[in-house]
Amino acid sequence: MKTLSVLAILFLFTTATFGQSLQKLSPTDFEKKLASTKNILLIDVRTPEEFSKGHIAGAVMIDYLKEDFK
Repeated sequence: MKTLSVLAILFLFTTATFGQSLQKLSPTDFEKKLASTKNILLIDVRTPEEFSKGHIAGAVMIDYLKEDFK
């Protein structure tokens, strides 16, 4: 349930922020676009176990299962 809430919030944020200009990117294309963008903070909201299986370099991990997650 908490995962669904996090995904819903992320969807609403990206929709409100980018509106109709959303485009689907492959993971490789996303990393290329990220590398060419300055002053960006990428937040990875998953558990440490999920994060350790793979993540984008420079991403900040926030464990959504921790008690202090808001």
